[in-house]
Amino acid sequence: MVIGPESTGKSTLCMDLSSCFQITSVPEYARVYLECNGAEYTYQDVLNMIHGQLESERNCIEENGADPFIILDTNYLTYKVWIQEKYKREEPLIEELLKVDDNTHYLLCDVDIPWKYDPLREHPNAKDRQRLFSAYKSILMVNNLPFSIVKGNRQERLEIAKNILNKLND
Repeated sequence: MVIGPESTGKSTLCMDLSSCFQITSVPEYARVYLECNGAEYTYQDVLNMIHGQLESERNCIEENGADPFIILDTNYLTYKVWIQEKYKREEPLIEELLKVDDNTHYLLCDVDIPWKYDPLREHPNAKDRQRLFSAYKSILMVNNLPFSIVKGNRQERLEIAKNILNKLND
């Protein structure tokens, strides 16, 4: 599970890991949704994205159950941070998912790489990025979810992630 604020190399890391281990990677559903429906969105759109993300994850697991692991480019925790940030509220579905989270390990991407413009991104400010990173980290820690912080350039991030996945797969 690869998570973190926008523009922290999550999708790149997922592609690199998928290629390295020859396993499936589930893309970030929010990006697919927004690219199809436009960058403007409502709270209902975010709820639709949550359901789409969960369906994508289920489908991938069903189709690739024999793989030792599957790489997910974000999950429901991204929507938790997003809803807290944008709407200042909690979503009951997300809180229920948090109670039953059984993901093996989270790779939390640090904000130590430059933000890159993308019309779907909303937080170019370094202080905002750090605050969002802290929100992810806090959720993981408070809920005792296993995680590691991934930082450095592209190759360094890949090596950190590969080492973690290799240990988990032993």
